[in-house]
Amino acid sequence: MGIDKEGQLKRIDYGDRVFFDATLGIAGTTYPIGTAGKPSNTIADVITICVAQNVNKISVIGTLTIGAGIAQDLVGHNSILTGQTAGAAYVRDFKGYLEIDAMVGGTLDIYADAANIQINADCTGGTINIYGNARVTGAGGGVTINNYTVNTTQLHVMDFWSDPVEEKAVTNAQVTAAVGAPVVVADLPAGATIVRAIVMMKFRMVENTNAAENSLDCTAVQPIQVDDSGSTGWVTCIDFVDEQFKIAATTREGGDVLIGDNNVAARVDGNDTYDFQWLNAKAHLANIQFNDIQMGIRIWYSV
Repeated sequence: MGIDKEGQLKRIDYGDRVFFDATLGIAGTTYPIGTAGKPSNTIADVITICVAQNVNKISVIGTLTIGAGIAQDLVGHNSILTGQTAGAAYVRDFKGYLEIDAMVGGTLDIYADAANIQINADCTGGTINIYGNARVTGAGGGVTINNYTVNTTQLHVMDFWSDPVEEKAVTNAQVTAAVGAPVVVADLPAGATIVRAIVMMKFRMVENTNAAENSLDCTAVQPIQVDDSGSTGWVTCIDFVDEQFKIAATTREGGDVLIGDNNVAARVDGNDTYDFQWLNAKAHLANIQFNDIQMGIRIWYSV
């Protein structure tokens, strides 16, 4: 029985993907067009080569536009766009499953029509804009994801709270220090995509211990900030304004729940332990004291 040397060579050269290069590629479907050494510049030819070689991955260099007809050809192939490094790529009227893999740069615009889009963790750069009707899973590993899709999945809400801390004193000396106890976010289901996360601060009492009226001194901004267990970086979650908590001399008042209006989903992005600090905390006079503090995180997510 003879050995199909040409077939073996094709399988080696194509590997598990077909290569597209808008600038340096050439048209046609004849081997070796579509290999790394001689990429294609025509997406219709790429699809033809994918089917002929029984592969379902496309490596993209430069600008790629996938129109409705080509998008339909991709349906059923568990389509994967791999390795965008720069330029712009467009996927239009896509239905079915589309996986974005190893993206490190450029812009990818996806116009979806009942699509399931997976963004892998090895997508570390660039921007993905998603429009239309899609279920988006995966948060990438540094790529910017702008999900402008219609709300086709129900958002779920969960609250997580810290243990209480007896007291936090804000003096008339500017200090950045921990506030409250850490919040452990747990039990988010596998595949959950956090759409919005806010931070809350609950305290039973607030007291001015000074013999004169007192309030916060926000000459320097002094927000509460949140960070994850990997110390990725502090993100502002609750803002204060100058003269907030204005309290008469030597007076105690009932507490409240402060609800931040900053979406911190970029930092609160999954099950983890989250710490809090009060940046530049300062009162006009010593001291304003917060009693029986609990920190909370409210998360909206889809699955």
